[in-house]
Amino acid sequence: MAHILVIDDDADLRPLLRVTLAKLGEVTAILGIDPRGVHIVLGAAAPETAALLQSSQQPLAAAMAVAGLSAVAVEVRHDAGK
Repeated sequence: MAHILVIDDDADLRPLLRVTLAKLGEVTAILGIDPRGVHIVLGAAAPETAALLQSSQQPLAAAMAVAGLSAVAVEVRHDAGK
């Protein structure tokens, strides 16, 4: 199941994608885009998923660069209790 929300934090609007995956559990992605590039905050309910996402930060940034997108920041958070 996937839900897309828009966060209005008075600074800008940022899309939030929340999905529940069979093997990874609940994963969230908050995306921000500015003139410098793309900012991504990934969250995972399970610590194992957070660790997997953490180890995938560099390949994600590299894949984005190949696609012509500049990943300014990719952050991973363990969202325990959500």
